[in-house]
Amino acid sequence: KTLEKFDFSFQPSLNPKQLQELRTLTFVERGENLILLGPPGGWQDAPGYRFAVEALHHGKTAYFITLAHFIEDLEKRR
Repeated sequence: KTLEKFDFSFQPSLNPKQLQELRTLTFVERGENLILLGPPGGWQDAPGYRFAVEALHHGKTAYFITLAHFIEDLEKRR
């Protein structure tokens, strides 16, 4: 599924201008990460996957991980 088909109105607290900027994927070109925070099983998983898919469609690499797994990975590297 793509970003175009995702109903971002589901989360009205999102800043539409910021969302439009993110959809351009310029943060990828700048070597930045995108972190979407929210409660487990919340809204952030669906757009997170879609941002990753969008990056892949543009020839970029993507790594989608939950915060729990991210912290677990960090702890393993201590």
